[in-house]
Amino acid sequence: ALVEAAIDLNAKELPEAWIPDLPAEVVAEYPEVLLVIRRRKAAEAVLRLHLGLHNDAAETYRELLEDPQAADDDDAPLWHMGLAACEHALGFPDRAHRAFEDAGLAISACERTLPRGRSAATIVGMLEHLGERDEATGWRSFIERLECPAETKKVFLRRADHVLLRCKEAARPLVL
Repeated sequence: ALVEAAIDLNAKELPEAWIPDLPAEVVAEYPEVLLVIRRRKAAEAVLRLHLGLHNDAAETYRELLEDPQAADDDDAPLWHMGLAACEHALGFPDRAHRAFEDAGLAISACERTLPRGRSAATIVGMLEHLGERDEATGWRSFIERLECPAETKKVFLRRADHVLLRCKEAARPLVL
């Protein structure tokens, strides 16, 4: 829904998220439950970002990024970008810049093409919105150099344009 259209910004309050502590034996037997919890937290963070609840979103992004088990998660670059968007909105440009740098490093470290392309497209749209044309151009070139079919690269570049459009509509950086 967030990709398709802007969210209703009148809905400023969300119910408090609550994730129960899981017994160690449950986590040991079903380690995939931690992935499900991370995905839920990531969805909550992006929703809060889109609602303009930047402090809450930033806190959740930091939790995700501090989780040692999430270090290899394909979505980690998006979490860095989400944190960058929050820091920018909160008036901390230096911290936002560092988060964008961390996102770039995480994209470069990602081994799978689809997550790399998706994340690179997102950072292109966000950087173009912020007027960082040279950096955005570099990431567009990165997408062009990906080892994938030309049509896939076109989809990534369309995604970058879509992210830019959504950032312009919201008048602030967003992660999609």
